[in-house]
Amino acid sequence: MVGKRGPQFRPTPIDETIPAGGMRLPDGGTILNEDEGHTVRFYGVTMEKLSWYLSTFSYPRLTVQDHTGLNGKYDLVLHRPVPLPGDDDSGSTLSWDLQPIGLKLREIKVPMDTLVIDHIERPSKN
Repeated sequence: MVGKRGPQFRPTPIDETIPAGGMRLPDGGTILNEDEGHTVRFYGVTMEKLSWYLSTFSYPRLTVQDHTGLNGKYDLVLHRPVPLPGDDDSGSTLSWDLQPIGLKLREIKVPMDTLVIDHIERPSKN
């Protein structure tokens, strides 16, 4: 969700040159990891892709959905504090500091599809 101060990042300029390297997303946008993954720079990314990133690269695996209402592509930087010796560096989504970019995570209940396999057998030889 968008925090009280509103988004603290800018729309991607049309003529922006995106730095080489990083992970290119299929529908546009680039993600660059720095500082061993503690700083992540996003170029030309939608809020949907930011949600995907937070969901995919979190432990434990959490589903993050975009409820910002922001359309378009943006440039932003996320920071995860460097853990102190002995701290658990689990990579939890909750360890990402979203407040400086004007976003916040809020736990909500949403319907989810679930696949249940109640029986399985080996295939026959025919």
